[in-house]
Amino acid sequence: MTFIDHLSAGLLCGSFVAGTFVALDAGIGSKKGFLVEVCAIGLAVLFGTLLLVFSANGPAASFIQRFGAVCKVVFVAFALVSIVKLSAHYLRRETIAVSDLFRAMVGAAALMFATTSIDRLFYESEVSVSSQLSNVAMLTISAAIFLATPWAMRSSRRERNGAIVFSAGLLMVVFCRLLSSVIEHSSWITTMGLARRLPTGQANLLFASTYTLALMFAVPSMRYWARNTFWWAKLSLTISAWRFSWGKPQPLMRMSTAMKLWEFRDGVCFLNHGSFGAVPTLVHLTQRRLHDRINAQPMDELVRHFEPRWRQTQQHLAAWLGTKAENIALCENATAGMNEIASWFPLESHDEVLLNDHEYGAVRRIWQRRCERSGATLQTAVLPRDLHDPQQIVDAIIDRCNDRTRLVVVSHITSPTAIVMPVASICQRLNERGIASCIDGPHALLQEDLNLQRLGCDFYTASCHKWLCAPLGSGFTYIAPKWHSQVEPARLSWGLLQPKLPSRWDDELLWTGSRDSTPLLCIPAAIRFFEYFSHEQLDQRNHALASFAREQLLQLPGTQPVTPPGRRWFAWMVAVWLPAGDHANLQKVLWEKYQIEVPISRLEDRFLIRVSCHLYNTPKDFDLLMRALRKELLAK
Repeated sequence: MTFIDHLSAGLLCGSFVAGTFVALDAGIGSKKGFLVEVCAIGLAVLFGTLLLVFSANGPAASFIQRFGAVCKVVFVAFALVSIVKLSAHYLRRETIAVSDLFRAMVGAAALMFATTSIDRLFYESEVSVSSQLSNVAMLTISAAIFLATPWAMRSSRRERNGAIVFSAGLLMVVFCRLLSSVIEHSSWITTMGLARRLPTGQANLLFASTYTLALMFAVPSMRYWARNTFWWAKLSLTISAWRFSWGKPQPLMRMSTAMKLWEFRDGVCFLNHGSFGAVPTLVHLTQRRLHDRINAQPMDELVRHFEPRWRQTQQHLAAWLGTKAENIALCENATAGMNEIASWFPLESHDEVLLNDHEYGAVRRIWQRRCERSGATLQTAVLPRDLHDPQQIVDAIIDRCNDRTRLVVVSHITSPTAIVMPVASICQRLNERGIASCIDGPHALLQEDLNLQRLGCDFYTASCHKWLCAPLGSGFTYIAPKWHSQVEPARLSWGLLQPKLPSRWDDELLWTGSRDSTPLLCIPAAIRFFEYFSHEQLDQRNHALASFAREQLLQLPGTQPVTPPGRRWFAWMVAVWLPAGDHANLQKVLWEKYQIEVPISRLEDRFLIRVSCHLYNTPKDFDLLMRALRKELLAK
């Protein structure tokens, strides 16, 4: 072989193995997904075998020999490095990703077994029965280690220590098997083809050097690319969506690579995105850069550049919401927007404002005070407990309206029960009767394909820091054009910096005094973050995960569904009635004992558990939740 042949062989082998490392390290985090990985490795080996059979005497034979040998050595090395990585995490008391180690070990064992089986094709030598049996034993032991994952992931320190000792013992058996192979074959490396077919020592050194360099540079670069770029997460989501289209929804939930796009504390199972959201790393960096600019020159940023950035953000958000920029105003959150509307909405002593019994408590307080000050009456529509058709919700609200009803306030997605309300039908019926509609939509952004122009509501408020994942303190208020002339802002300041004067209702909310406006200015960054993904695929994946969580929770004795299954009832957040009893302290217990963050709320005489499913959540989170719930509910 020529100099170029050895050089290219080393680079190709090193790059391929590095890519395989990354695939194993950032692969699908489930037993079923791992079987797919093992099958893929087996197919690759089979393809190489067929290629060798058809070109045994051709130029590809020498390359395939080295290729199989390299895979055999490096995959075993990768498994051993995983042990060291696991030990380091354990000594630092960090979260132990045991499943990654088991996946690597089974992959290494499967490849060892396959490549040993085709040694006869490589070198025309017999493979002994004892060698085959030992490889089968190695594969079996590695599979046993993999199956020990649930045990090793338990929260009890005693059980976790026992699992680590057990796993270490099995790994020692594997290591001794490899060591015995080295001792038995003194020319092990040579026999495997790394040097046997090479014509000179210089060529051997060249191949080893180029392979090593390729591996050194490719592994960190590929790993960084897989964990810190949108492309890898987008590819994972696309593959998951393809599986969903093939009628297999469960594997759709198994994508975990995108979790690297968020920064969560190790050991925390976060199932409460619906409360405050979580800011992706790239959006957080955008806010940090804005802070740095302001701190470097406050006058330049706040006086000269603030208003243009505000207008750009307003236009970007309005286009994403399907409306015009003059119809929305940026504000801190949905609560601030609701207060703005309530401060001026025209009410008289004989008027009524209608809410329903699933509304958010803060919204009820806002309109209760407004009604008390104006002399109006706050009414409540009771939604049916046994829901089987969204029209039941529409009828329950519309039938409660009368000639004195001036405004109906309804959540797009309810906070305690996570029900997707039929707001389009409700707004249409209210418009026909001349009643104003106000939609409270902090949970709807990104979960629902929102177009305010088509929705036809009079008012809409939402928080961008929840499901859209903008920084805390970002939201908007939408007011339909027919109400613009009646708007009277609750807070007065300059509105616009002098010498300019406010000319539109949203101008009054631009400059309300000195404040940190960087969360609002980061809204376009949050929108761009999710534009890297297909919304349809993201919705399919997260809803499939929510459906999986609902099925798991309903397996607990005494639990009951809030709604029937299906996308028209819930999106990425789902709630389930807990068994009868007092669960007021359950949320605290789940956090303090298990580091699981999930809300437990009370509606009338029953408690609910509500779980949120975003891009960083996986079924592993719900496995942890189910084990904790079974233990705590059984104790009661």
